[in-house]
Amino acid sequence: MKTSQPTLKRNKYPSRALQQYFEQQARRLERAIQQQQELIQQPGATRGELLDEAAEVTEQASNIGILEQLTRELHQVQAAQARLAHGRYGICEDCGRAIPAARLKALPYATLCVRCQTLRGPQRDTTLNKRALTPA
Repeated sequence: MKTSQPTLKRNKYPSRALQQYFEQQARRLERAIQQQQELIQQPGATRGELLDEAAEVTEQASNIGILEQLTRELHQVQAAQARLAHGRYGICEDCGRAIPAARLKALPYATLCVRCQTLRGPQRDTTLNKRALTPA
């Protein structure tokens, strides 16, 4: 009995529109990263004497966490751009099958189909709410 190998499918997504989307996301993330770096580098005294040391440490830790998340998301966007350029966008990196369009719409830089993501667990492809990270 033959075991069927997954068929590698070439992506069918509009590369120009996706490239523009990823470029916009990269620029947004780069600006947000710059803003977080500036917040982290500001000395405490410039934010006023009303903040006690514990509150300042907590704020600094929060800013560093946001910076790390933004940096991870930027790397995911850049990796999606590379996959798009090489014709591998929308192809699951584990099984080689097409990632459903609904999943890519919800998470444009997804690297795994739902089945493979479930097998790996929830630690991959997670990001904070984009609206919460977008500067006003």
